Amino acid sequence: MSEADKAAYTLRAKQEKGGGSMPGKMDCTGQLLSERRDKTLDLLERRRTEQDTLVLSLPPGKDVVLEKFYFLDIQSLCEVRDNDEARFLPCELAVVEYSLTGGISASYHCFIDPGPIPTGYRYLAKQKSEESHQIPVDAFELAEHNYQKILRSLETFVKPNSLGECPPLFVKRAIAEKVEWCLMWLSSKAGVEGKLTRVYEMEGLIMALNAHLDAGAKMDFFEAQHLLDTTIYDYENCCSWHEERDCKFCSLGTVSVYSYVLSDCLCEKYGVAPTRNHLPSRPHHHPSGLQLTTNVVSRSFSCPSARPQPPCGRGRGRGYLGKLQQQD
Repeated sequence: MSEADKAAYTLRAKQEKGGGSMPGKMDCTGQLLSERRDKTLDLLERRRTEQDTLVLSLPPGKDVVLEKFYFLDIQSLCEVRDNDEARFLPCELAVVEYSLTGGISASYHCFIDPGPIPTGYRYLAKQKSEESHQIPVDAFELAEHNYQKILRSLETFVKPNSLGECPPLFVKRAIAEKVEWCLMWLSSKAGVEGKLTRVYEMEGLIMALNAHLDAGAKMDFFEAQHLLDTTIYDYENCCSWHEERDCKFCSLGTVSVYSYVLSDCLCEKYGVAPTRNHLPSRPHHHPSGLQLTTNVVSRSFSCPSARPQPPCGRGRGRGYLGKLQQQD
């Protein structure tokens, strides 16, 4: 090899070792290396931007107690891998409207027809059903297959502003990717462009509200995550179908837990006296000293196949988070 050829290879090696790439060089998928991005880092940056946007959007001081927030959960039959991309089979959806001053003021719940199960995934879908939500994998008589109706009901429920923009939906970080995909899937099945494009993290909302009145009251992500992982409110306010089966893996029960956690952690901080809209009623056991009132009026939206549920639970929980934190 001539000295000129050696010099060309040496230059190319130095460029690649230094983090650069030759013009037009591609990876095994045909994507230019110069255009390849780290999806994990991009997602973390997007979540940080969303958190900053949330903090700046909150009303000042205690006015935030009047702000309406929407908590969402979606159950899926199973996760399907397609070219290393995750897809899902949504089968249940629930969202609640919540404010610090009023607790849960409304709820929407329905079962969803997920469509045919892809070849090779029926066993996984049946296994997950048996181990968690118990929703039948096919021929479920309560499943709604009118996707336009589901999307229209959901978008109406969250009250778009005068510009037609919907407020953010809050979910746990662990299911944010699933929820975003399922909302896009729902829009696609409905044949319309969806307005529900903002999915924020519940953990971030807890952190923001905790520090809203006192910037020094810091709570990190993992503390907020630990609060949401509580089992104290298991079986509270599940839909009637799951309640009849004594099953806690219910979307309505899940978003109710989010509401109870916020109430338990923040009502005292904001000077709000909790009602049965804030926490489930337990007349004989109030370890946190709360005296719950019973004058609750709530509106509820549901598809005809699912019976509406009141915001209060059936009293099968095991105490309040305040007691748990005191014991810790």
